[in-house]
Amino acid sequence: MTFFSEIAKIFGADLGQNLLQKSGNLISEISPLFQAAFACYILLVIVSYHGQNSAESMVDFVKRAVGWVVIIGLSFSPALFMKLANVIYELPDQLASSFVGGYKVDGSAMDTSWTELMKLSDKISEIHNEYTWYEIPAHLAIFFKVNLTVVFFGAIIIGVAFAYYMVAKISLALVLMLGPFFLGCLLFPSTRQYGINWIGSCLNYIITTCMFVLLTMVQMQAFDLAVNTFMTGNHFENAAAAEAMAPLFLLQAIVFLVVAFYIPNIASTLTGGAAVQGAARQLGQMAKAGGAAGRVAGRTIDAVAGAAGRRTGGTIAPNRRPS
Repeated sequence: MTFFSEIAKIFGADLGQNLLQKSGNLISEISPLFQAAFACYILLVIVSYHGQNSAESMVDFVKRAVGWVVIIGLSFSPALFMKLANVIYELPDQLASSFVGGYKVDGSAMDTSWTELMKLSDKISEIHNEYTWYEIPAHLAIFFKVNLTVVFFGAIIIGVAFAYYMVAKISLALVLMLGPFFLGCLLFPSTRQYGINWIGSCLNYIITTCMFVLLTMVQMQAFDLAVNTFMTGNHFENAAAAEAMAPLFLLQAIVFLVVAFYIPNIASTLTGGAAVQGAARQLGQMAKAGGAAGRVAGRTIDAVAGAAGRRTGGTIAPNRRPS
């Protein structure tokens, strides 16, 4: 099965890179506006030096000019900005790999975990052969209390880890796509705060993605260990022995979901900016629209999100007009 690999390729590499490549079109569209505004701003700066000490004015102008050159080079040069954007886009994975010795979260790792989960499900299904066809309570217990529970919560563990990681990566790509405009805002004192907020948002998504990579690594290792332990143990002798598997997967799913909902809060507290946690609220609302089963899933998601805290992040500075 290569489902997660294909999804990662579509929404990760392809979509992320395509979004970054569109920054060149944005640069060509906003360059005339910033050129006109910057020319007027330079005239105002020169006029402000009138009557001041020439040496101090020259030093101040040189300092400003160095900053202008750096900002203009990074924000209005498509080649330089693409290099900067790609470095920032790949930074979360590289930062996480430095902590865990090269571990990488990708679709193939998720596919492997899903394959192992299906093998465990098939192994559980073989317990039905230990009972005659008319021992209905035993068959129902094996299917609902063991097999269905293990597959359901195992799928939640894999799916939520993958979804949160992809949401953070795509959000980072969207923020980077608008980078030329917000970097250009650093040229002017009255709009400089917008550029600082953009930098804060990039840091927020970098830290969020890095934390999800680390959490996913820990969770997948615990998940694979549980699957392999049950595969090699004596839990397939009868229904009573198999029922010991369900609570472990349930506990793993609960712990992982609570920690996963906390991570955007932590990143938002450290850096400011929008938190990915808002996506969990939307998932709860979408699940509610799906009928009776959706309402149950929606309540579950909302309950876990509420347990993780109601705060969804803030801004990097107080809500005031930039000056």
